[in-house]
Amino acid sequence: MEEILRVERLSKQFVKKSMLSSNISVVKAVEDVSFSLYNGEVLVIAGESGSGKSTIAKLILGAIDPDSGEIFFEGKKSNDEPNILKKIRMQCQMVYQDPYESINPRMKVADIISEPLEIHNIGDNLERKKIILDALHEVKLEPAEDIANKYPHMLSGGQRQRVVLARALVLRPKVIIADEPV
Repeated sequence: MEEILRVERLSKQFVKKSMLSSNISVVKAVEDVSFSLYNGEVLVIAGESGSGKSTIAKLILGAIDPDSGEIFFEGKKSNDEPNILKKIRMQCQMVYQDPYESINPRMKVADIISEPLEIHNIGDNLERKKIILDALHEVKLEPAEDIANKYPHMLSGGQRQRVVLARALVLRPKVIIADEPV
């Protein structure tokens, strides 16, 4: 099996400052975490609230920098070349637990799903429209043409979650990171 993602000895701490006093404490969010993910494999990282699961996801996607450790994508170290981080962000998509955290309520569903295609310069407007409708069909949001023209507040919570999943799927990622899927 082909290794897609490898995390080696990843650690991240956050400094917590008290508002009312000069007390400073260090929170070890992630400490010495290692794992590998292979093509076709499902990997679950389980733990209680505050155990660092979301921090690991943010570290993989380069949203925050690790204090120590290394992340490899398709055998290449993420901090070796600028293009590797771009590739990780294209091939590893995040799906958040609360869709309202990751979708703009002022955008139509089609625009929300189109956003990653535009960021990565994939297709022209006609090709994007087809990709968007295909993604909506894939996540069973029907009729896709009608859903594409709606705003998030017009959808149920489950439908909004599927919009976020459709947005992740349009790039055909090798890895989907689902933060507390339910």
